[in-house]
Amino acid sequence: MIGTVLGKYKILEEIGAGGAATVYRAVDTAIDMEVAIKMLHENYFNKPKAVTRFLNDARTLGKLNHPNVIRINYVDIDKFYFVMELVRGVTLKQWISDHAGKNDDAKTRIAVQLCEALQYIHGQGIVHRDIKPHNIMIDSAGNLKVLDFGIAREGSSTMTADGSIMGTVEYMSPEQIGEEGNVDHRTDIYSAGMTLYEMFTGHLPFHIEEGGKESVWPLMKKIFSEPMPQPRDKNTAISKALNDVILKALHRDRAERHQTMTEMLEHLRTVKPWASFWTLRLRALRPKPVLAWSMAGTAAVLIAAGSILYFRDETASAPETSKSPRNRYDYEESLPVQKLKPGEKININTASASELKRVPGVGNTIARRIIGQRENYGRFKSINELLDVDGIKEKTFEKIKNHVTVE
Repeated sequence: MIGTVLGKYKILEEIGAGGAATVYRAVDTAIDMEVAIKMLHENYFNKPKAVTRFLNDARTLGKLNHPNVIRINYVDIDKFYFVMELVRGVTLKQWISDHAGKNDDAKTRIAVQLCEALQYIHGQGIVHRDIKPHNIMIDSAGNLKVLDFGIAREGSSTMTADGSIMGTVEYMSPEQIGEEGNVDHRTDIYSAGMTLYEMFTGHLPFHIEEGGKESVWPLMKKIFSEPMPQPRDKNTAISKALNDVILKALHRDRAERHQTMTEMLEHLRTVKPWASFWTLRLRALRPKPVLAWSMAGTAAVLIAAGSILYFRDETASAPETSKSPRNRYDYEESLPVQKLKPGEKININTASASELKRVPGVGNTIARRIIGQRENYGRFKSINELLDVDGIKEKTFEKIKNHVTVE
């Protein structure tokens, strides 16, 4: 096919291939612009299901216009190819592999873009039904593009008439796999949640082991019956708030998920994805559940020793006598504290540790965590974000809220 001319398009190279179609890099010779051409394999021309899926991909793309959805330029229904914008980048599957172990804001930006794309797609009355990292491209600038709408449907729908499963099992919702087969936009919410799970942890909670098609059925059993593993168990850097967003999207009962992609997007935008330094430090001190009974005494001593090392600064009565204290927290913790009076407020975006300790309900540990949260994730936009700080529960927040401001 290399060098083949299709109207004004000249094929330059193959850039991807699937079971039923191949994607080529080509050039629009009329305007000297590079494009991508997706062409159905010739041996599928007489297979109605393959043709229907191929044309459905093109027709659905023709109804969509969004920066995070691949753009279609032209369709030839006689020669079974269509022309799309060329995305210079990698699949999200490859991107996840390349970013394994990196806990950075790039993952959050990708997650938001995916939700924005699906919010728009659902707004057009379309359910994608095959959201997975393989069907998402990330360009060199970090922009996301959703593609492959071959099994997309308008509104709620069922599986194929013969009851076969369409989609990739690891990312499919229980209702899309199940016998009833009735799916709506919430199946995409589940698949998006599974994609986020893989992106933030580097793993899928349930996956097909080596062994071929016979492994699909044990996988389905896991999806229907086993508890969803906590994302934070696979990546301890994930915040509880992000952990909860992902788990809500992956609820087995679709009535318990986010009910719209708008709801999920709003939830995602309000969370800080990564746990604070102090949270990670406390987690590291937690005893491991696998300790044998014979080691209980030793474990208790080790845990106590770790606790003493962690809280040593909390009980210090004076700063070190060197010219330069170990850090500013040690010095500030030794200063006398006079609590704020009714009506007095401080700005949590600028306050020092000693100033924060004047707030009722705030001690050394909470003051440190507030500053750590601020330094790691930027300014607090609302005092309600204090609830994301480890150790600040509703009862403590009630004491704090009338004495702080973010302005």
